[in-house]
Amino acid sequence: MKTQFYSNLRFFRLVTQCVVLLSAVVFLSPLATAADKAKPKVVAQQSVVSINKASAEAIAASLNGVGINKAQAIVDWRKKNGAFKRVEQLLEVKGIGEKTLDRNRSRISL
Repeated sequence: MKTQFYSNLRFFRLVTQCVVLLSAVVFLSPLATAADKAKPKVVAQQSVVSINKASAEAIAASLNGVGINKAQAIVDWRKKNGAFKRVEQLLEVKGIGEKTLDRNRSRISL
């Protein structure tokens, strides 16, 4: 008799824990989606950028796959070596490879 009582008690505790857990999930999930909707969406500008005149921030915002560090490397290269004469010179910048250059050719101007 005691064994059945303890077995029922364990089952009741298990069911109670499941109900509490599911209630927390149901209650907290609308809060998470509301918070996600409240966040502003950051959309990168997909415009043409002059790699000879633009700031690192403008380059990073305009080029696909180029973050602020790579954009700063472009600006640093420009300061050290002078203006880019060809778009292909971007391959001399550390972190810029063929794929990045090909992906962004239409967005780059001199």
